[in-house]
Amino acid sequence: PAGIEIIWLVQHQGQPSQLVEAVTSIDIPTHVSPLIWGGMECGLAKALRRGIKQKLRLSRDRFYLINYWRQGIPEGGFSHLDEE
Repeated sequence: PAGIEIIWLVQHQGQPSQLVEAVTSIDIPTHVSPLIWGGMECGLAKALRRGIKQKLRLSRDRFYLINYWRQGIPEGGFSHLDEE
C-alpha cells in the first residue's frame, strides 16, 4: 500500500543483528500510534524490548515480541513461557 516501506536486513552467521538499531532509529511522527509485533530469538527479543522502551518510549501495550527459540538450546528445549 502507499506509504509502506520495506527494509530488508540480512544477518550472516556470526554477525550481530541490525534489527534493534533499525527499529529504534525509526522517526515516529507524533500523530502516529505504532504497534510493533515480532517473533524471534530470546536474546534479540530482550534487546529489542529494551530499545523500544528506552529509545522509542513506547508503552508496553504498543509492542508484543515473543521468544520462539534461544540460541544454543536444542529445538523443543526452550519455552517462551520460561521468560515471562
